[in-house]
Amino acid sequence: MQNPSRLKIFLYQYLTFGIYFFVWCHRLGKELSTSLKKQAVPSMWWFIIPGGAYYWIWRMSESLDTATGHRIKKTDVFLLYLVFSGGGFLFGSPYSFNFGSGSNSSISSDTSVNLRLILIIAAIVLAALIFIGITLHAVYISIIQGKIDKVRGGDSNKSVPKSGKAKKNNQE
Repeated sequence: MQNPSRLKIFLYQYLTFGIYFFVWCHRLGKELSTSLKKQAVPSMWWFIIPGGAYYWIWRMSESLDTATGHRIKKTDVFLLYLVFSGGGFLFGSPYSFNFGSGSNSSISSDTSVNLRLILIIAAIVLAALIFIGITLHAVYISIIQGKIDKVRGGDSNKSVPKSGKAKKNNQE
């Protein structure tokens, strides 16, 4: 897989409005399946199912752990995804609107709601959440890609083992 620089990762994420994350996941999954000579990660269809992305990322992190000879821990990869995928929700929760039952008696009945203003504010909040989500996924990709690059070229063992058997052969 061609490894783009961190700046290119951020540019790709913003230019494709976050779709690059899925392209990166697909390419990484294909590369892991090739290096492990088996179906390393499930189909990308798991991203459509609610909660399926977490299953897919867990399976990808297990395969990455195996392919790198346990130099990239599966729990690190998965926990990073949990932190960075939930970040948009955490930033958005203080800005949520509460159109409750109207139990506040201090509001007079002749107060009109400016629907246009509410829609503008909602659009701004939605755009901010999308921007934050795209940024957090770009940070996640950068961190994981940096770890992969470090394992490939920065350690004393220059090559990433093709499978668990290759690691055992190197130890003998």
